[in-house]
Amino acid sequence: MKNLRAKFFTVVMFMVLPVFAEEATYLIGSVKQDQVNVRAGANINFESICRLDKNDKVEIVSELYDWYRIRLPKDTLCYISANFIDSLPDSALARVNADKVNVRSGSDLNSSVLGQLSTGATVKVKLKTGDFFEIECPNNMYGWVSKSLIEVSNTQEPSPTKSK
Repeated sequence: MKNLRAKFFTVVMFMVLPVFAEEATYLIGSVKQDQVNVRAGANINFESICRLDKNDKVEIVSELYDWYRIRLPKDTLCYISANFIDSLPDSALARVNADKVNVRSGSDLNSSVLGQLSTGATVKVKLKTGDFFEIECPNNMYGWVSKSLIEVSNTQEPSPTKSK
């Protein structure tokens, strides 16, 4: 029985470890031309979230068909419903007060979801727009860029520490 458990554990570890290894690194890419659209999904029919300029560096975290999934630049406009954050006293920071709160590309419920934040995550608030706050783009928000518009370097970098 112990031998069977050991074999099972070994098989599970070989299946799980590659997943963690992929999350631990990302590729660096450089944008090939000006005004490249970053989209909410891996298709030209998805909303354009922001634009990149020639030679901008991007962190490629995965790929799907002819598209790269990239970490969004910090200056990307991101919005969160005012119902799900509490302002911190004497600060431009706010704390998320619910779990799996959507971060959106615009200040309405029809805007694309860029990612989610968990209870307790801290965000930097820029301004209030109706029932939403514009926030600094959190580190774990992603968009999609056509592979044809990115020159990938062979360098893999360690993934930055995720911020809450």
